[in-house]
Amino acid sequence: MDGKEQIGFEFGEHKLKQLCGEELEDAFADFHKKNPRVWRLFRTETLEAINRGETKLRAHDIMKRVSQIAYVDYRFTRLYQDLFTGNHQELAHVFTEENDGDKTRGSSQE
Repeated sequence: MDGKEQIGFEFGEHKLKQLCGEELEDAFADFHKKNPRVWRLFRTETLEAINRGETKLRAHDIMKRVSQIAYVDYRFTRLYQDLFTGNHQELAHVFTEENDGDKTRGSSQE
C-alpha cells in the first residue's frame, strides 16, 4: 500500500470509463455519495489556499493535493469545482477559467 487511505473508496459501476453529459453527472453522484471525504478534502484544501492568500486557483491543482491524501477520480474535477462555487458563490471568482490540466474531459485518472 502506498500510504493513501483506501477505506470506503469505491468507483461503483463506472470504473475508468470516459463519461460525458448526464452519464458523467450520474457517475459523479454515485462517487460523491460513496466517497464524501473527497468533497470535504476538496473544500478544505480550497479554503486553506484562499486563507493563504491565493487568489487564482485551478480545480485540478486542488484535486492533486487531495489525491495525496485520498484516491480521487479526476473525471469529476470540474464537478467538484462547480459544487464548491455553488456552495460558496462569494468565492467563485478564485477559480481560473484556464483548466488545461483539467482531466474531466480526457482520461479518467492521472
